Amino acid sequence: MVKVLKTHKAEQAKEKLLAGPLYNDNDLVFCTNLGKEIDPPNFSKVFYRILKKAGIAHANLHCLRHTFATRGLENGIELKVMQVLLGHSSIVITADTYSHVLPNKKKEAMEKLNNIFDI
Repeated sequence: MVKVLKTHKAEQAKEKLLAGPLYNDNDLVFCTNLGKEIDPPNFSKVFYRILKKAGIAHANLHCLRHTFATRGLENGIELKVMQVLLGHSSIVITADTYSHVLPNKKKEAMEKLNNIFDI
């Protein structure tokens, strides 16, 4: 993914040069070829076109967000960090929404604690 993003950044630099003074540099990772924010409906159209081409049905942008959070928590990202990354106003929202991930983490924690005792 890092390689893809670096390539994207290089392409974006070319777009800046081509647009010259018309380019509105908002320091966005994804934007129009003039540096402006992508209109959400236009982004959705492109997103769904990509899904269709990839043969992925019944997915939406929220699925990506949910998968990001679920996989992050499953792989040890702390709940507080995930709250900040997702922009939730309260850790309770994050915990309530992704509580299905936490039982596995509880089991792992108990196994770690079990390993510190010679029983």
